[in-house]
Amino acid sequence: MRLNNRRTVRNLICLTALLVCASAPLAAQQGIDLLDADQVLLGGASDVAVTVRAIGTEAPTGVAQATHVRDTLRYDDGGYENFETGTFETLHPVGTGGVVEWAQRFEVPADSAVVNGRVCFYRAENDLSRALDFKVRFYRNDPVSRVDYPGNRSGFAYTVETNIRRADDDLCFLLRGDLVGKTLARGTHWVGIEWNTATRKRLGGDHYTADDPANTDRAGRAVHDTEVRWRRLPVPEGTPIDGWMDGRLNPSQTVAGLKALGIYFTVERTHPPEPDPMPDPDPDPDPGPDPDPDPGMDTSCAGGTCELNGRFRVRTRYVVAGMPGQTAGGSMSGGAGLFTFGGDDPELLVRMVDDCSGSGYWMLYAGAASDADYAIAVRDTMDNTLKWFRARAGGSIRDMAFACGN
Repeated sequence: MRLNNRRTVRNLICLTALLVCASAPLAAQQGIDLLDADQVLLGGASDVAVTVRAIGTEAPTGVAQATHVRDTLRYDDGGYENFETGTFETLHPVGTGGVVEWAQRFEVPADSAVVNGRVCFYRAENDLSRALDFKVRFYRNDPVSRVDYPGNRSGFAYTVETNIRRADDDLCFLLRGDLVGKTLARGTHWVGIEWNTATRKRLGGDHYTADDPANTDRAGRAVHDTEVRWRRLPVPEGTPIDGWMDGRLNPSQTVAGLKALGIYFTVERTHPPEPDPMPDPDPDPDPGPDPDPDPGMDTSCAGGTCELNGRFRVRTRYVVAGMPGQTAGGSMSGGAGLFTFGGDDPELLVRMVDDCSGSGYWMLYAGAASDADYAIAVRDTMDNTLKWFRARAGGSIRDMAFACGN
């Protein structure tokens, strides 16, 4: 019995030595650990989305009510040329290195709430680390000399910490978590993806090819129906357009130009409650003071309209379950408007906060001590612009209300 055990041990030692000798040249050549399956196993492209949680750097203010009408905001065709070897091995321009951010322009057809998002990355064959960290940010559109660029950030930044298990594999990550319910107003938005290219991870990039050319105008110049921008981070102070650059090799190219990124979102169109408890038959929140105001009343809130910061006229409407919508009474406390919902005690606080040095917007903050639905009408007296902001069941509001340049 002991003899058999010794013979078995000698056989195992010989077999291990043989494997080490045979694999040593390969390991040295590849620079990989043959005992690590994540480095050795190579896989083809995966069509299965891996679900990860996008964690907001700040807590969302709530989820908007939505219809069952969904839109998919997507511009790529699902085949990323930069995942293949050859001309499109990386996003252009090549050799950016370090931390970069690429952004895709999206047209949102109606006021919507995000249901989920999807971002596609590739792990190169010689990439020894499966870890993948990236950030998702939303930006408002900012036309500069009639060219669109990402402008001020809207909403929150979302951090994703995930991985691509096998080398030479690409995965699309289905994003949920705190991202779900983020509201997107109808119009033009940008979605940016930030990651460190030193990790060798590639963001999906769809290029115009000979089989998928761009249209041309009368002068023969390419007319690209999508827009992509990129920048290195951090951005030096004073850099024009926040460092954003055109992602195409050459704006006149009809082949090889970067058409779209591997980013898309499913959104659900939002709508006011049915029936709308806060109709807007008379939206002007500036009816003027009452003919004979109460001498003891704060005239900056005369007639239910409060004037905040010497610039914004604010009126609110509310509805209690089973009752028609009514205009709230108003009073002032410092720089905030306090509104009552049919009683004597304030139930809604509204503030307009100057965040011009930060986001570039006047921020609207509203908080209720009630479960009533309410709407806030704000008129900017600088240019007579009127906007409505709504909340359900006493929810709070935090929004970039008016651009400081207005």
